[in-house]
Amino acid sequence: MEEKGTPLNVKVVPNPYLVRNEWERHRDFRKIKFINLPRQCKIYIYNLAGDLVRMISHTDTRADIGSVPGQFGGDEDWDLLNSAKQRVAPGIYLFYVESEDGRSQVGKFVLIY
Repeated sequence: MEEKGTPLNVKVVPNPYLVRNEWERHRDFRKIKFINLPRQCKIYIYNLAGDLVRMISHTDTRADIGSVPGQFGGDEDWDLLNSAKQRVAPGIYLFYVESEDGRSQVGKFVLIY
């Protein structure tokens, strides 16, 4: 069970993201994954200019989460599209995760095309 004082440990995988990796099924199907998310949170993705690229709402509905110590609410995929459904440019991006209980975390990741 998540405790309010427990810091978030959100990671982005893969980081850096290389567009021509073998695991990509197709060159037009791209994604990265946010892992170790709290059960309910919002993920804000910004470019280095500080512009909001995308906001993703995460709600995990799995009932078995509390059975594994340290396991939070799961993962969320991002398709590397902005809010207008356009492919984002390569570069360094920042993310801000804000959980329902007030905990937050800032991090960064790199997209290499």
